[in-house]
Amino acid sequence: MEQAQRYVHLLKIRFGDKLIVNWQLDENMLDYYISNHSLQLLLENIIKHNMVSVESPLVVEIRTTPDKTLFVKNNLQPKIGHIESTGLGLKSIDERYRLLYRKKIKISRTKDIFCVELPLITPNEYESTYN
Repeated sequence: MEQAQRYVHLLKIRFGDKLIVNWQLDENMLDYYISNHSLQLLLENIIKHNMVSVESPLVVEIRTTPDKTLFVKNNLQPKIGHIESTGLGLKSIDERYRLLYRKKIKISRTKDIFCVELPLITPNEYESTYN
């Protein structure tokens, strides 16, 4: 999380008030993990695929859920003339979760909103994977 928060800080320097990131992390879940670089990759994809402007700020919500997931949501503002996504970044994250933790990410989309839920990894699951 700290790495992702540092990355968001850099994005805020770049975009200023055109990018709004709301963090809502349950303190009881701060000892949990997510797969390495997953959140940063999601944030990179959000910036890559969406317009960021004063007239239409890009709003990102990052919060923990009672189901022990990290929920990442953004308003959809596709870039004009942007080539459709291949989905490789999301496939990579999903594959990493499946191989390392036997868990799946959840992806949902409406015409206005894009959401991804990353399963939170318990300290025991994390240590058993990396030891």
